[in-house]
Amino acid sequence: MRNILGLIALGLSFIAAPLSAQTTGSTGRGLRLNQTISAPRVAAANVAVQTATSAAFFPVLPGGPASDADLVVAVNENISLSAFGAGLRERINTTVIAASAMASATQATGTATVNNLAFSIGTDQSSLLSITALRVESTSSATTSPLDTTGTATITNLQLTGSVFGPSGTLILSPKQQLALAAGTPNIVVFNQDGLKITLNRQVETVTRNANGTTTLALATDAIAVQFTDFAVGTGFKTGELLIASSSASATAVQPISPQ
Repeated sequence: MRNILGLIALGLSFIAAPLSAQTTGSTGRGLRLNQTISAPRVAAANVAVQTATSAAFFPVLPGGPASDADLVVAVNENISLSAFGAGLRERINTTVIAASAMASATQATGTATVNNLAFSIGTDQSSLLSITALRVESTSSATTSPLDTTGTATITNLQLTGSVFGPSGTLILSPKQQLALAAGTPNIVVFNQDGLKITLNRQVETVTRNANGTTTLALATDAIAVQFTDFAVGTGFKTGELLIASSSASATAVQPISPQ
């Protein structure tokens, strides 16, 4: 059994302090890959890479800022998967990745931006899956009055190619999907078969009723979410996810949730 774990993350986080009547928090993370690839009779191996993290809080804790920003000049990862096929490898390349987050008494905002994304699985001669984009960005915001969240995603020059998409080797978004992305529609599933699911502007909102009578509303936004479930990679099977331009925001208050 062989296990390969990849983690590539750029993060900034603002996490609410222990619950009071009103708190906010937000995060921004540029790129994250978590995966396991397994095959019978293959020795185990692990790979882990993390780029940068920072944190802040509201209410502000001692030594904790309420806003911050960070960036990584470039990511260049070349992960060998030769145990599952001759010359097989996984590559992730970007130029600048930027993340920012802020938290105040009434609102919080997290952002993440990835420039010149290039992700691929394959060999020098053939591509199983390739995802490229000029710019990928997400923003998540939360407010306490009204208690509400908002998420957005912007993806420029997205290209999805590889043999997984059939004889044409290319996945082209339908006019309806393109209009939905431009309009900010969340959770646009553009591909879901053979153990591969690709979602654009994925948004997950959660509501928590707290013991002190407050309500916490939280939103996580991934501009591109790529999920693998026993996805065939050579002789191996890949399970995990690649999240590109992730942000989140949350707010806690003693008041009803804003009507949608």
